[in-house]
Amino acid sequence: QLVFQWNHECKLCKLEYLLNGTALKPFQYRVLIPWLIQGISSVINLAEHTRTICQWINFFFLFAFIMAFQYWADITIGNKKTSLLAVLIILYMMPFHYLLLRQGNLWYPWDMSTLFLFTLGLIALYQEKWRLFYPLLAVATLNKETTCFLILIFFYVEIGRLNWKQMAMHVSTGTAVWLAVKLALYLYFQNGTSGALFENKLRSNLQFIATLPNLLSVFSLFGFLWLPVLIYFHRIKNPFIQRALLTTPIFFLGMLFVGNIFELRVFSEMIPLIGIAALWIINDSFMTKDS
Repeated sequence: QLVFQWNHECKLCKLEYLLNGTALKPFQYRVLIPWLIQGISSVINLAEHTRTICQWINFFFLFAFIMAFQYWADITIGNKKTSLLAVLIILYMMPFHYLLLRQGNLWYPWDMSTLFLFTLGLIALYQEKWRLFYPLLAVATLNKETTCFLILIFFYVEIGRLNWKQMAMHVSTGTAVWLAVKLALYLYFQNGTSGALFENKLRSNLQFIATLPNLLSVFSLFGFLWLPVLIYFHRIKNPFIQRALLTTPIFFLGMLFVGNIFELRVFSEMIPLIGIAALWIINDSFMTKDS
């Protein structure tokens, strides 16, 4: 609720534009939540209360994300105390991306669903549940295009472990699913949307971080937890998480080119990775010794 009260709606993709199919690219291609809102409003006959429905959907996905992250901690670490701490880690990290902002205090309908679906994608990759992963990848790509980084995470995690035939099959299948969804969305909205798929934001982003206060705001990503993760990387005993973390610099560089980094929410897909890494360090440093 605070996200909606403390932030304001993005003028380029107002909810009414998303619902009638006239928002700018690439925002209009993030259709999962607008379609959910339309479906719910038509079923319960609340077409005039779409914003309220959007808020409740975000609340549901926030709760679902916290539960998914707790499960993610449970299957990767297996310490019940650390699993309970997972909730506190998430509640600590999220305000730095969604509330405590110097600039870019916006809200988007897909904020919470992005966190939930990306975490589910990590879980499916970790458990190698491919029958779940590929349909999930398609659905999550309807929500936001950054799901392509799940394919990159798979590559980093499995290279050297799987043979090249298996690697090529999974990378090509994941890429084909992602491209098919993006092509379908392009064809569906080709006559109703305007704007570029992405704009080069490198110059404006470099200008933003050229001042010390703005640079410090970027340093506050993940509640500064990226610092202990970087320093104590060797304490993370899970090879999957270690390798997956290697994609975070690439994600950051990608956002330098295509995102407005003063909107710290553009890095939110990495919250479950940085969060689980921080939990591993806490577990290795304190929990294991106590048990």
